[in-house]
Amino acid sequence: MTTVVRFRVRERLSARFASAIDGVCLAPGSGGRELVGELPDASAVYGVIDRLRDLGLELTGVEVEPSATPRSQSSPS
Repeated sequence: MTTVVRFRVRERLSARFASAIDGVCLAPGSGGRELVGELPDASAVYGVIDRLRDLGLELTGVEVEPSATPRSQSSPS
């Protein structure tokens, strides 16, 4: 199961620059300041945060989008 995570940075990024960060891409309509990706777990989220830091980018926000979890179906009694 993956989780959609949005990362906001202060700097404007080009698509080429964003491609240097595995697992995320530029979010449409964000003006190049938001990256979005489906990440498998918390360690992947921290990996993206570490990569942003290594590239000298200032992180201004992280948002985890609520996932649509299917409700369990109960069997008829």
